[in-house]
Amino acid sequence: MGTNKMIAAGALAGLGLLASAPANAEFEASVGAASEYVFRGVASGSPQVWGGVDWSSDYGVYAGTWVSSTSTQGNEEVDYYVGWGNDMFDVGAIYYAYPSQPSQYESGITEIYGGIGIGHFAGYIWYAPAGVDGPDDDEYAYLDLNLDIPLTQNTSIGAHLGYLEPIGDNANNRDPFPQPGDDPQDADFDLGVSLNVSDFFLALTYLDGSRGGFSTVVGYSWALPIN
Repeated sequence: MGTNKMIAAGALAGLGLLASAPANAEFEASVGAASEYVFRGVASGSPQVWGGVDWSSDYGVYAGTWVSSTSTQGNEEVDYYVGWGNDMFDVGAIYYAYPSQPSQYESGITEIYGGIGIGHFAGYIWYAPAGVDGPDDDEYAYLDLNLDIPLTQNTSIGAHLGYLEPIGDNANNRDPFPQPGDDPQDADFDLGVSLNVSDFFLALTYLDGSRGGFSTVVGYSWALPIN
């Protein structure tokens, strides 16, 4: 998902909102590509391409879907989201699906979230009440703090601080984003800086944890209103 606004209640909920969109609703399509996918500070290790469709209304309600060719769980990722927000607050839910994963991973992740934006600052708390694979006791919470500072009309720099807290019986030794064959691991802080020039971006991320290290991501993101 990267820096895109991802949210969720499932495909049927999203499609229901889309089908009943009032006359003052707006649709937007987006596409992009990046040298790597980074989610909650964890890097996929492979490039990605993505696309999505978003719907929003004058009442602040929004919904949409987003598809990526790769994810930190393996192959493709499909997200469904729904929420409500204004210039200061944002709340909602998102479901991350991984269609090609083995059965023990296929249930995906559901997160609920709340955020606040003040000026160039935005802060979010994301919580996964059922963890990565429903029956497992691997819930987690993620604190997401971001600062975006415009330099020119088409250029800005960004700074990011994230902290992931595993919750449950296995909190001390479980990686909330396991991949087949992984040993139990922890993920703690992740830090990032980015340079955004028009639709292009360059980001450097550092993860503090068992998968610690630096990831450099170069990418392009483009959005188009749908009339």
